[in-house]
Amino acid sequence: MKLDNNSTSSLTKSKESSSMSEDSNSSSNNNDVNGDYVSDDDVSKSDNSSEAASADGLTIPSGGGSTTGTGDRRESTTIRRRDPQLRMIRVIVFMVLFVAGVIVCAFVFYSARSAQTAEFDLRWTDQSEHIGDAFISEAASKMSNVDAFAITVQSHALLNRGQIGATWPLVSLPEFSYRASSILTNARAETLAMIPRVETNEKRMWEDYSVDHQGWREEGFAFQERFPDALQGSTGHGEHGGEQHDHRQLIEEMTHGMASGTNESSSQLRSIAEVIWNVHDGKPVRETGYGPYFPLWQHVPVHPGFPWVNYNMADVDIDIEAIQVVLNSENAVLGKYFDLSKASHGHDFPQVDEQYQENENLQYRRMAEMEHDASMDHNPNMSYGIPAASLWYPIFDEFDGNRTVVALLDVTVRFDSFFLHSLPPNANGIYCVVSNPCGQVFTFKIENEMVEFLGFDDLHEVEYEDYVLTQEMEVEGSTFTGIPLNDDYCRWKVDVYPSYQMEIAFYDNTPAIYAGAMAAIFIFTGLLLLLYDYLVERRQRYLADTANKTNAIVSSLFPDVVRDRLFENKNHSNVKKFMNDPSLGVDQTEGVRSGSAPIADLFPDCTVMFGDIAGFTAWSSAREPSQVFILLETVYGAFDKIAKRHGVFKVETIGDCYLAVTGLPDPQADHAIRMVKFSMACIDQVKELTKELEVSLGPDTADISFRIGLHSGPVTAGVLRGEKSRFQLFGDTVNTAARMESLGKAGMIQVSQETAMLIQDGGKGQWLRKRQDKVQAKGKGQLETYWINPSNRLDPGSKRQSMRRLHSSTTSEAENAQRQRLINWNVDLFSSLLKKVVMQRQKRAFKRRSSKHDLMQDDSSRHSFAGLIDDPVDNTLPRDEVTEAIKLHKVVGARIDQMEDLDSFELDPEVTEQLTEFIKAVSCLYHDNHFHNFEHACNVTMAARKFLCRVVSPDSHHAYTYGITNDPMIQFAIVFSALIHDLDHTGVSNFQLIKEGARIAALYDNKSVAEQNSVDLAWQLLTSPEYSDLLHAICATDDDYRRFRQLVVNAVLATDIFDKELVEFRNNRWKRAFHPDHASEHDDLDLKATIVLEHIIQTSDVGHTMQHWHMYQKWNQRLFFEMYEAYLNGRGDKDPSLGWYKGEMWFFDNYVIPLGKKLKECKVFGVASDECLNYALQNRKEWEEKGEAIVEDLVQKYKSQYQTEDDQPMSSRTRSSKGSEEDV
Repeated sequence: MKLDNNSTSSLTKSKESSSMSEDSNSSSNNNDVNGDYVSDDDVSKSDNSSEAASADGLTIPSGGGSTTGTGDRRESTTIRRRDPQLRMIRVIVFMVLFVAGVIVCAFVFYSARSAQTAEFDLRWTDQSEHIGDAFISEAASKMSNVDAFAITVQSHALLNRGQIGATWPLVSLPEFSYRASSILTNARAETLAMIPRVETNEKRMWEDYSVDHQGWREEGFAFQERFPDALQGSTGHGEHGGEQHDHRQLIEEMTHGMASGTNESSSQLRSIAEVIWNVHDGKPVRETGYGPYFPLWQHVPVHPGFPWVNYNMADVDIDIEAIQVVLNSENAVLGKYFDLSKASHGHDFPQVDEQYQENENLQYRRMAEMEHDASMDHNPNMSYGIPAASLWYPIFDEFDGNRTVVALLDVTVRFDSFFLHSLPPNANGIYCVVSNPCGQVFTFKIENEMVEFLGFDDLHEVEYEDYVLTQEMEVEGSTFTGIPLNDDYCRWKVDVYPSYQMEIAFYDNTPAIYAGAMAAIFIFTGLLLLLYDYLVERRQRYLADTANKTNAIVSSLFPDVVRDRLFENKNHSNVKKFMNDPSLGVDQTEGVRSGSAPIADLFPDCTVMFGDIAGFTAWSSAREPSQVFILLETVYGAFDKIAKRHGVFKVETIGDCYLAVTGLPDPQADHAIRMVKFSMACIDQVKELTKELEVSLGPDTADISFRIGLHSGPVTAGVLRGEKSRFQLFGDTVNTAARMESLGKAGMIQVSQETAMLIQDGGKGQWLRKRQDKVQAKGKGQLETYWINPSNRLDPGSKRQSMRRLHSSTTSEAENAQRQRLINWNVDLFSSLLKKVVMQRQKRAFKRRSSKHDLMQDDSSRHSFAGLIDDPVDNTLPRDEVTEAIKLHKVVGARIDQMEDLDSFELDPEVTEQLTEFIKAVSCLYHDNHFHNFEHACNVTMAARKFLCRVVSPDSHHAYTYGITNDPMIQFAIVFSALIHDLDHTGVSNFQLIKEGARIAALYDNKSVAEQNSVDLAWQLLTSPEYSDLLHAICATDDDYRRFRQLVVNAVLATDIFDKELVEFRNNRWKRAFHPDHASEHDDLDLKATIVLEHIIQTSDVGHTMQHWHMYQKWNQRLFFEMYEAYLNGRGDKDPSLGWYKGEMWFFDNYVIPLGKKLKECKVFGVASDECLNYALQNRKEWEEKGEAIVEDLVQKYKSQYQTEDDQPMSSRTRSSKGSEEDV
């Protein structure tokens, strides 16, 4: 960094620094004033003043300075204590307001909640009464319909009295199914049966009659086939039947036979029993007891299965008592419940052995299953079953007078039918517990206009026990016969309860909103009082608050001393006006006249440090912007921490330059020694960090070093006001320190004579080593300077000899360490690219719904590639495999560098291990040449990766990227080719190998010898058994294998730029693809993509010519050394130094610059192509000016470094491949 005499350094304080008290500084000085150099870890840390300075949440970014002024200032600006009585009144007012607000809000909340509760109670009362009334009305409706049918039967018998079939018990109702179907529908019943009363003396007569008159069964069956809808009962009709299952389907199945393989019709109905019978031990047996008997006679529906006609209904356990009550009371009886899903033919018949119930109809069991499954969607706790009961109704022989019960009607009704068709509106979450005194109880739940059976128990929520509404089943005399429902036998009732589900629907956040609104009113009132209080005390608080805010802002921008100076003005509110004085830049004298003179001081004893990263510009020219900032942030962040420990004030960073000072804002007697310690710690820190960062930032990072210059003297420092006010340093001391840095050497600390005298006075004279030559500083003339060498204990001569011995003994170790860092960097790079290859393959396989075997998760699923490895392309040479255009996959999707979960994805440990070993093997296959070595291959790899990252994304203004950004296989192949493109290079050109008649030249037909050899060696290595996991991670299929090899072959052979046939082939292909006279928008994208990929590897191979001048010089020197050594070893016809200057000019004009222009014409690299072309033009211009002198200097350098006393070149195996990088 160069400054003229009039230049100034604008200095911005870093927020990483913290102020140190003067006492702490002195204490840290005394630790080693008279001792030798102390490492950075041994330096005493600064005191805790920075913590005190940041007690208000702000960090004071100064390297030194006392915080005493801060404490005094804060104490002086504390708010004055208020009057105790006024404070007490204020507290009482706010407490009263708070209590009143709480009371009012609570009242509003509970009032609104009570209104909601009342609404719930009203709704519950209405709905519960509705359900209770429906329970009674539905029972009356069923009784009325059954009564009408009883009148029909009784009328038929009376009208035809004396005729056969019209005298009890020998009575059959004509068209029974037609008449009964309407009763089933209107009464919402399941079955209806007429059961005559047969006395003992009538038994035989009845049995004969029943056998002769069973034709009603065929008539009923025919009716069911013709009118299946006519038999719908409580489950398949009505306005609420939408949620029920189709009863019609069950009737049709019943009519046509439920059993598999059964095709019974009306003519195939099984014959009825010829006697009155019952069931004993599961077997049908003839009734042998005494009458009266109640045989099952006409009924609907008619079932094709086991016929229960003539079964004695008085033999059913739950029906015996009910029948007896009907006979004795002559009232109707609703009997005990039974599970309809377990019943047969709609009646609770006893179980008979399976051999007798072949083809038995199971319609109600299926009905229960379907209803249970449907209700499970609404209520997962619903039980399985259909509670039902028999309604027994008497039939008399006369309408009035002395009448006798001669028959019974048995009507099966479901209990849910008492609620389903008369549900109250918006009923949701109501429990109906149905029970009788006979110990029977079950529960329904009304929800979403459905009646769901919950189980055979009282299942209501006990929390709502007090809300119960009880309604007993009570039906007065029926319409025609006046027969009531018996209320003495198992009288049914329903208990209706609400639920939490119903109640919660009435409660919302309205009470909270009302209460919140009232609270907001009180809060607003309180805020008004606070505002009033604020206005009353505004004059007392305004200045204090302003001063505190200004103090915090200034403390974050300036040292403590400067900050205290800003506050010396009586009116602290003018600080902001002072720092943004509008007179600046217009008339400074006006600012002085107005009383706002600048704050500036002269600090007579300071040491200024300028530090610069040597080689940074050249290094950054080959890096991505993000990598540049990673380096700067890491290095300068470490410097900031060191500055805090040493009490150094960091001023600012300018690019890669670091500026710091000691001796201000607080005086420091040991400012020179303090700065030297800081500088030495920075030098060591850079060495450590660059070695660590080389793994992530790539080759040459460890070669970066830090150059420091120090000078001591007076410094003018102050606040330069303007739009962005800053604390800055001025004076000759700053300029001289900049000269010390710019004229110094990398990795060294150069100090002026003034600083050296202070170091000598501080007892650290052993740190100094006088520079042999005087430096010529601009504006200063010749200056005598010194190097800082803290470990100097010997005289210069013996020290130099010791260092040479130490260097010779550690050179091999350093080279091995550097090689290992390069290997680690390559492993990290290739792992990230390989992850993308595997991830994209997995995503494609997932889209194809492929199995995991496609992803090569186990050995059994892998391709062997045996034929491809043994004979890649029919024994052809790699050069013969070069193709005009590589068929690329059309990958659609995001860029591969934008893949999600890339960091969380891990390769198999075996793959990572083999990748590491493969790269180690590749490094060993490189010879220790000056240029064509492993380090150069890593630089080419890094350049290729940089170009791939610079390809413009598809969503930018460039229309095409030819799939490069979307196909990870392409990127992996290009970077792989860059790493292996010079494998086993012997340090001589292809022309020389051909001329020497080398065996390898003959093997490859004297064409592209080195390039083909590199491909074959790399492929033999990759396809060897020890890297099988790695190969299968790269290539999953034969197609992947062929495409990967084709990419590598084309890329590596593209680096042969002197083969005339290949050059002509590429030029013609370029014209067809990109030349305006030949190309079109519809040209083959694969062709263009192939050209772009080859240009990437070509540009990367000569990347040093398109980078910073220093980078070009470094690799140009190495290439010259390699060719010059070959000439001296007899492997060259003429001295390369004779034509090196013109050769480089020719190379720039005929290859490098045209290549840079082609990159721009590809239109896929964005600004990267402009950057390459600009560097190439600049390097060519500078070479034209300095090249001849550089060539002469290169010859002398080689002879001085690599030739022995007998003027013979040293063996390439006994020298360092780096040459003289420091001199470059």
